[in-house]
Amino acid sequence: MNLSDEQLIDLWDSFAEFVDVKSKQDCANKFINWCVDNGLEEPMLYQLADQDPYLKDAVTEVYGDEEVYDNDYDEDYDEYDSEDY
Repeated sequence: MNLSDEQLIDLWDSFAEFVDVKSKQDCANKFINWCVDNGLEEPMLYQLADQDPYLKDAVTEVYGDEEVYDNDYDEDYDEYDSEDY
């Protein structure tokens, strides 16, 4: 997909304001699912989620909460797989 996060948020904002509050979460879910179906990458979806609470709930429903990883964490290190035991 060749749309920027700003363009996608503008698209969402252009029609979300016309959706009644009771239907807005369903609309956000459909919008995020459309984005996924059209190849939008997960990091971009989390950027959208940061812009709107309805989109955040929709992205969380699809992918779960975004996990923040510590860059210093060594994935290969296992404290229970040590020679000391």
